[in-house]
Order: sequence, then C-alpha cells, then structure tokens
Amino acid sequence: MCQQLQVEDYDLTYAGCSFEAILNQTMYALGFDWKYADEWPTLTTEGFQEKLIMTKRGSSDPPTSRPPLTVVSRPCARTFEARESALLNALLYVNDICGYKIGDLHFTEYIIRRSQTWR
Repeated sequence: MCQQLQVEDYDLTYAGCSFEAILNQTMYALGFDWKYADEWPTLTTEGFQEKLIMTKRGSSDPPTSRPPLTVVSRPCARTFEARESALLNALLYVNDICGYKIGDLHFTEYIIRRSQTWR
C-alpha cells in the first residue's frame, strides 16, 4: 500500500521522507494509521514541536476519543526538524519499546551510527 506524503514540498528532507515511508510500512504491518495532529508544527516558547497521532486502522471510535498513541517531537528551530524528530521518536518507540524490529537497512544503519555518536 502506498500513501502520499503528508507535508508540503518545501518542508521535505531526505530523512523526513525516508522516516515517513518506514513509518507508513510499519504502521500498516501493525494495523495502525498515523497522521500529523496539525497541518503545521506548533510554535512553542522552546521552538517548533510536531505531534503524531496513531489510531487503530478501521476503528469506529469517535474522533473525540483518545488515540492509543501520541508522539511529540523535541523542540526544534525549524519545522522540518520538528517533523523529523516526531517521526524518529515514533519509529524508536515502535522499535525499542514495542519490540517490533524495523528491518529497513537505512534505519538500522542510522540507529547504529546514532548509538556510536551518543556514547
């Protein structure tokens, strides 16, 4: 299944597009849908923050019900950084906390490089 990118062309980065594609595949495999909570990241006193909402695919829950998972980015200076941060946080949650191992080679390489730089 192929989904359209959920952001405007000028707010795209290679990493953001890659993270969106991986998240689309992962959420489909787990039986969930996801979307950005708002059209644009929210400007807070700390910077821009993005929020992702995951819902059970085909769920008939009313729109006012609480989603099973909400992921928030770290505060960022630019909107595209906030989107990347929220996408990465969602992928890390699914991979590390939920135990669903994401088998994408580029994501795995990113995680390895990230762990080496955070020592």
